[in-house]
Amino acid sequence: MGKKEERLRTTWISFGAVILACTILAFSFAQAQQAPATKDTMTTVMRSCSACHDTARVCRALGTRDAAGWERTIKRMVAKGASLGTEDIQAAAGLLATLAPGSKPVCK
Repeated sequence: MGKKEERLRTTWISFGAVILACTILAFSFAQAQQAPATKDTMTTVMRSCSACHDTARVCRALGTRDAAGWERTIKRMVAKGASLGTEDIQAAAGLLATLAPGSKPVCK
């Protein structure tokens, strides 16, 4: 293999490594954006949501929204009187976005 072919091969290998690194970083960033499902966050969600309606309503919506969609919904509920702080809203939205349809304890 000549020098030209070797440089071309090295360029493609470098390009592939950069693409792989970017993919790994993007995946890591996406995972970091989701709030961890903590017991405290679940307790807050269950307490706050069930204060005004049955959690079956929340259960039916699991798997239909991302974190931003849940945040919009929760902020609308706060405007109607739900008691959640800014950090709780973000944590609850992150948690609800990660729950699969039928997840307990939201879905009894």
